[in-house]
Amino acid sequence: MKISTRPTARIHCPIEPEVLLAEILGELPIDEARLVQLHMRTCERCQARSEQLRTAYEKVASLSDIAVVPIADVREAVLRDSQGRLRAIRLTRGLNLSGRGLLIALSALVAALLLIVVIIASPFLRSHFLTTQRSQNSLTHLSAVGPGLFYAETVKLIPVSYNHTQWDLGEVIAIDERTGRVVHSLPASSSAPFLPELGIGAGTNIRPALSADGHTIVEAAIAGDGRTPTAFAAVDALTGQVRYVQPLALPAGAEPQSDPIIHQLWISSDNKTIFVLTDLSVNGVRSPRLLQFALQTGQQSPNVVPPLDDTHATTVLGNDATMILRSSSMLYSAAPATDAHGHAGVSITFIDIPKRTVAATLFIAGDFRLFGLALSPDGSQLFLFNGHNDTVYFISTASRSVTFSLVLGDPGKAPPTGSALQNGEDVSLAVTPDGKQLFIALDAPSDTPRNFELYAVSIDQQSFLSVTQLPQPIGPITLTSDGSSVIMLRDNGKLESIASANPDLPVGWVTLSDGTQIIQTVGADVPVGK
Repeated sequence: MKISTRPTARIHCPIEPEVLLAEILGELPIDEARLVQLHMRTCERCQARSEQLRTAYEKVASLSDIAVVPIADVREAVLRDSQGRLRAIRLTRGLNLSGRGLLIALSALVAALLLIVVIIASPFLRSHFLTTQRSQNSLTHLSAVGPGLFYAETVKLIPVSYNHTQWDLGEVIAIDERTGRVVHSLPASSSAPFLPELGIGAGTNIRPALSADGHTIVEAAIAGDGRTPTAFAAVDALTGQVRYVQPLALPAGAEPQSDPIIHQLWISSDNKTIFVLTDLSVNGVRSPRLLQFALQTGQQSPNVVPPLDDTHATTVLGNDATMILRSSSMLYSAAPATDAHGHAGVSITFIDIPKRTVAATLFIAGDFRLFGLALSPDGSQLFLFNGHNDTVYFISTASRSVTFSLVLGDPGKAPPTGSALQNGEDVSLAVTPDGKQLFIALDAPSDTPRNFELYAVSIDQQSFLSVTQLPQPIGPITLTSDGSSVIMLRDNGKLESIASANPDLPVGWVTLSDGTQIIQTVGADVPVGK
């Protein structure tokens, strides 16, 4: 069946079944999809027709154990199968075979071909036996968690071709926060996604960056041959189109490296600049370097600003630190440190990006074995959480000093049934888009069993709001586009949600139908017109 995806200026009621099915499958252009969704919010008739189509489609899909695949992929598979059958028919006619003789001859031929392929092309098979389909959510009829789109990255890689070069990009899925449906699988490509072998696809742990306007996703790009330095790609967040792939220009003296040289990626809040924190080997010594690129074109900024050659700045960025970049002028870094008297604590470093030097350092004494750092949306405050004593420090980015410290108090009894951490202790922080609330996920050892706690803090009132205890590790947390829900990435690679206003036990939100794991969340946005 041919699905009509032509853009329309307005919606005709009742909406044609072909258009409704295309909307269900996520094949409509974003503008037309928005019109359809807006119409169905006020039209019970079209909404009922859509639900009937969705139910029928899901029943048909459930008849098979394989994941639901988009119509375009089905069409390609049918074409490949029909071409294969045509070749087989031509072969049998050429050999003049029929009946049982045909079956025996073909079986022997297939066995011989398989043996040759296994012997000669086994490296190729190891990579491509794991070819899979675009990710889809297996859960349906979920409660709305927000009004926009939520982006997350899966373990799959998608091959793309740019400037006659093959690159592999991590699959980024866009999830409708109202329905939990995967509406986009990015980037767009004529090749199917694949699950990489163990040890292949290094660099997918680099978190993609979502621009403040929600139009662009920037992520690490892995060269198809696995030998050239890592590049990054800019992808249209709505269409999946790869705008460009930009390899990093290595500075003089840098040695070619097979391992990824991108450490972190950011996009400035004015949607103009991409920042790439690299870790290069120069004359046999690893050295951090901060590179800048124009978001619109990918052009690398000329070396008119000093590199990260300030000894202090290089040392700071070389540590295992929590780093946040939210503007084009300042980089904030937190790392364990000791003062001149040998007292342990955390050092907050303010790095001036244009000058590539340390502008200030704030030392906070204490046992900070487990800590996290977050920044308010307007960039006026940093929030440092100490998981050892459950204290939140409010830090002014203007005065570069602690303005308030809040002890979160006794969280209460530990849950009666806890489980050991699989990935060690961890802290994750998230600030609501309006800057009014701070959420802290603490996966930390306590007395038996371990504690897995989600704290809620009022930033305006500088007060403790609530704590929710879970029997399992919480994992990294992110907020939905309007901050109404906290999204948790659990150890099993699934997403769960909790209402921000009334945190309680989480509920399932995204479980990919083919069992593929989500490896990290990217962010959320409300597209214009939604």
